[in-house]
Amino acid sequence: MNLLRENYRKSLPILRDQFLKELISRQVDPAVVKDRMQEYEIHLDGAKKWIALAVDIGKEKEQDLEAIPLHGEKALLPISVMQIMDEYLTPSYRHILFNISGAGEAGLAGIVAIDETNTQTDLINMLGDICKEIKKILKVPVTVGIGHSTLALDKMYESFQSAADALGYKSIVGEGNTIYISDVEPVTGGKLLFEGQDESEIISAVKFGPESKIHEAVSKIMGRMSEAKVHARQYQAYMFGAMNCMIQLAQQYDLDMNRIFEDATDPVNILPQISQKENFDQWLLPVALRISRALNEERDNSARRAMERAKQYISDNYQDPDLSVEQLCRYLHEPCVFFHRI
Repeated sequence: MNLLRENYRKSLPILRDQFLKELISRQVDPAVVKDRMQEYEIHLDGAKKWIALAVDIGKEKEQDLEAIPLHGEKALLPISVMQIMDEYLTPSYRHILFNISGAGEAGLAGIVAIDETNTQTDLINMLGDICKEIKKILKVPVTVGIGHSTLALDKMYESFQSAADALGYKSIVGEGNTIYISDVEPVTGGKLLFEGQDESEIISAVKFGPESKIHEAVSKIMGRMSEAKVHARQYQAYMFGAMNCMIQLAQQYDLDMNRIFEDATDPVNILPQISQKENFDQWLLPVALRISRALNEERDNSARRAMERAKQYISDNYQDPDLSVEQLCRYLHEPCVFFHRI
């Protein structure tokens, strides 16, 4: 029995973290929340409201790699970040921080209780100071997404989802600071959709050229992405739309997909190449140019085959008094202007 108790005691940190991850992922029965909070000694109950945090630990700069030995131990960085956050938060706020690495953009998550003796505004200001302190000590940018507050712990997943959404605006606001979801959502710049003019312009440029038009169309796409002030998911959807357009164009003309996409024919394998909007043109432009060149080669080959068939038909029917361009084009199933083009 003592051995069982000891094993249970040792497993408590793991069980607690599993419960906390569940709490920010989906709705949990209020009775279960209350029991687990007591069982795992998580002292957050009885607050006016609660706020979820989503913490992203950025990459250190090259010049800082040797300055901080901790950078060589990636697994220790989240622990150090949590320690610094704990030191600042503990005197004023009841809270809990835990590791959620591998679950989206955030590496850490937190739940903070807002009581009668503190305020949400002061919390946001303190988190801003924490980000600066971490940058000063650890030489890494830490961005904290702050979600909408909730009046019930069993609705914590809604608060955390909005905190994670706040991190999606990092490309607009910048990293190394706090992003409160209510500060960014009302001022976004509408929708960024790959359709209509964007799609027709890139398709026309790829199909008919010249290559300068392709460069121009890709630059226009990149310009739209640069000017848009939207959530990271909209950038991703826009890039997926352009990617799908290129795939469909290659399939429509039965082009060699391995040649066009350099063996990454499965969209799943393409996704890592277009994960960063700043580098999207490095994927889109070469693919568009390869499709354009393949279409030109196909046209040339088709024209040569048609000319050979035309020569053979003329050779077989040159004594026919009714032989004409129109008759020849009917045989080739080509319009009369075909011979003017080639």
